[in-house]
Amino acid sequence: MVLDTLRHSSGWKASLVRYSVVALLTTGFHYGVYLLLNFVFNPHVSYTLSYILEVVLNYLLTSYFTFLSRPSTRSVGGYLLVRLMAYLIEIGLFSLFLWIGISKTFAPLPVFLCVGLFNFLSMYKVVFRKSSKSSPSLLPTPSDEVDEH
Repeated sequence: MVLDTLRHSSGWKASLVRYSVVALLTTGFHYGVYLLLNFVFNPHVSYTLSYILEVVLNYLLTSYFTFLSRPSTRSVGGYLLVRLMAYLIEIGLFSLFLWIGISKTFAPLPVFLCVGLFNFLSMYKVVFRKSSKSSPSLLPTPSDEVDEH
């Protein structure tokens, strides 16, 4: 019932709630795979491989559930570009957290917190935007809040 209501709501607030659900699921997946891969690989390789798997899962869930759109060449290209930028930020932060002494088990956790807002704004305003505004604002506008139902 709640998921059905959420699935059919529009506007940036509903997208943010759906994004949060997807983020929790995919972050848990990313972290779980990372922990398992740590038994075989070093932390950087484990982080990168788990990131790649999470990117695939996240794209599908973000397309269909978060932004209620079908995957397209345009969105996958933009998505991969945004996720590449996010990866560079994440691996830098991950390395920093390992360097300052956070254990390899817990180092990903502050990274996940740091990049969440960047990822949502990038996906909402760049990759999955509904209109073709020439210079999208990174902050929600009043027209973003209108429920198109």
